[in-house]
Amino acid sequence: MRTLLTLLMVLAAPRWASGFDEAAFIAGDGDSDAAGDGDAGSDNAPADASASGTGESLQFYGRFENQGVLLMSRDHDNVWQKHVYDYLQLRLDMDARLSKHIELKSDVVGRLFAGDASFPLEEVIPPGTVGRALAQDARLAGMLDTTYDFKNRAWLDNAYVKIPVGNFLLTVGKQPLGQGAGYVWNPTDIFIRKDLLDPTYEQEGIIAARLDVPMGAASLDLVVASPESDSDNWVGGARLTFPLGPFQFSAVTYYSRTHQMDVENAMDGVMTAVAAGQSPEDAIPVSDDRRVMAGGDVVLDVEGVRLWGEAAYNYLPEAKNWLEAVGGMEYFFPFETHLMMEYFYYGRSPLPMAGSYSLNAWMNVLDGYLKMLGRHFLFESLEHPVADFWSLGISSFQGLSDGSAIVQADIKWDFAQDAQLWLMAARGFGGREDFLSNSFQSWLRLTCYY
Repeated sequence: MRTLLTLLMVLAAPRWASGFDEAAFIAGDGDSDAAGDGDAGSDNAPADASASGTGESLQFYGRFENQGVLLMSRDHDNVWQKHVYDYLQLRLDMDARLSKHIELKSDVVGRLFAGDASFPLEEVIPPGTVGRALAQDARLAGMLDTTYDFKNRAWLDNAYVKIPVGNFLLTVGKQPLGQGAGYVWNPTDIFIRKDLLDPTYEQEGIIAARLDVPMGAASLDLVVASPESDSDNWVGGARLTFPLGPFQFSAVTYYSRTHQMDVENAMDGVMTAVAAGQSPEDAIPVSDDRRVMAGGDVVLDVEGVRLWGEAAYNYLPEAKNWLEAVGGMEYFFPFETHLMMEYFYYGRSPLPMAGSYSLNAWMNVLDGYLKMLGRHFLFESLEHPVADFWSLGISSFQGLSDGSAIVQADIKWDFAQDAQLWLMAARGFGGREDFLSNSFQSWLRLTCYY
């Protein structure tokens, strides 16, 4: 259940502006900034390679991060339970120019947890949902009496090489593949799901081969990827980006596979697997459907206002189709306050029945097969600099289908050139059976770049 943290953090490849100049890279001119291809960890690469590496052909840089977290959620008796934990994370990035034209990028990440980093499912799935599921099949009690533990981890976050092929640019390896114009939600992105409380936080790379084809003012991006490191679940598609007057358009289509599991009707198979000495988790039926996604996005900057829209229709030959759509805007007032709003429609999510969602719905969110619970969502954010190097922000998310909400407030202090402290608190509101209601979370995060 790899995304339980997302729920406990009130749900949830950083979004970095693309500035990569393929022509200059192919010609061997200038310094190819890693931020141009969406690698968030490389955004703080030193401008002067010789300052941190072993000459112009090799650079080392990275990020140190320490975050203390207070998390509170209600159990089945409606009693608030407290969890306090801390994690320490170190990221090391390497950029190497193998020749005048070929560039290698990689980064490794290590993360260590300390404190109360174990969470029972009873603090996530509402009691009404559990009660109805147990009334249907009491054997589900054993499956629901489990915990999720955050484990120490070290991993290769990205490792890819850029190779010019004629006028094209080929990128091969584990690489960032963030897609779409939306800030919090991206209907055309089949690779990652953002954290609601920190949408720009980087995501782990995807194993892929990508070919960038320049077409004058337009560009074509061809991708073949393996998001699940499984050759049976490969993904292929293309994105065409082109300007039209003041608008910037993208048209995208991908072939992939999509999954959903049926926990409520799994117990016969689970019991058989246990009796045979097999893994009970493997006995839970998971649908594996072909999926064709077609959509696009549009961005307009006019009179200081940025507007965007993004939509995707998902066609499943043997299952139910669905539509996703996002519309948003942002504006910087003359007094420096930053306003942002975004609406998200998620046609795949089940609606609450009799005031709550089903056990299957919750379990599919926890396992990452569903993005959200509910059909309609709204995000608003205000941020304002209150002094040199200080800023205050407040934002909120509303689940309009069930009336739940999250209100988040934070303060950021850039106390040194490459260091920041971020204090954040977020509180959920709504009924106990609603999607966004059951948590309070606060963190203090120290980030230092080197």
